[in-house]
Amino acid sequence: MFEVQHYTFVDGWVNTYTVTDDNGENPISVVFDTHAEAQADIDSYMGEIDDQIKSGERAADEGYDSDEFRVVEILEKIS
Repeated sequence: MFEVQHYTFVDGWVNTYTVTDDNGENPISVVFDTHAEAQADIDSYMGEIDDQIKSGERAADEGYDSDEFRVVEILEKIS
């Protein structure tokens, strides 16, 4: 399994990708079966951010650098 980690100023590298459970109450960490799937998710997210900047929905200084994200293999999913 693989997770996407985002570099945060306070906590360093952490998995900030979450969804909520069926009740909509508890966050669940998102994991991927392959490195390629995780990287594709980062690429898609960065594309969305770029589109938002181009459309004016997001200011140019409100984006991310792709170096702030990485894909890491994990042994087990931690919720």
